Amino acid sequence: MALYEHPSRRAGWIKSELAFDVDAKDLPVKPCGCGEGGVCEKCLEEARRVVMLFSDVLSSDLGLRDLRFSYSGRGFHLRVLDEPVSRLEQNERAQVVSYVTGGVIPTDLSLALGYSRVFREFAARTLERLPEERLREVFPRAAAKIQQKKEEVLQALRRGRMEEMRTLGEKGERLLEFLARLNSSWVDGRVTVDVKRILRLPSTLHSGVSMKCMYIKDIESFSLDQAVPKFVREGGNGGLGKA
Repeated sequence: MALYEHPSRRAGWIKSELAFDVDAKDLPVKPCGCGEGGVCEKCLEEARRVVMLFSDVLSSDLGLRDLRFSYSGRGFHLRVLDEPVSRLEQNERAQVVSYVTGGVIPTDLSLALGYSRVFREFAARTLERLPEERLREVFPRAAAKIQQKKEEVLQALRRGRMEEMRTLGEKGERLLEFLARLNSSWVDGRVTVDVKRILRLPSTLHSGVSMKCMYIKDIESFSLDQAVPKFVREGGNGGLGKA
């Protein structure tokens, strides 16, 4: 939601909530066999976990408290209503996205707290889920070596030991760059940066998947069953289709 001096003309922007959009169909690494644009319960569960990780960083690292969640039909929205961030301009919002997702390689990978920790955790999480065939697309000659040493690299990332990643040679730095790009794509950054973006309204129906967009009181216990419309239940089709 955005506030304007002249709402009817969307002119004279005053402030807007900071929003994160995690769409299950656009996850950079999927835990299922969904093709491009496909949505299933497994990738929606992954999207739920990602948005929870973002909320943890926003609260623990940035001190934000007024966080609201909603199910969008194909993913999740995280809205930040804290007053200090509502007046951030686009460049500042882009910096928040980079921080929360771990989208930039830190200058010092070894720092125990702060952004270095966020980057390491997200990079390790992304690499852990990355299949070898995806590695081969980017590192055709080194994919087998990276896969073979994946556990070592994961441990090095989690501990911030850049020297241990040198077992991959020059590919270690390229791998970090690749992981940083993937980290950024767990969320649609355009939604967060755009101060005039309109999000899907809770209580409406996502026609592509026949699911309700709804506010979530407890993201940890949220179940897709809560978003199945009554007419779908009565029709005997409680499953999730493709968007």
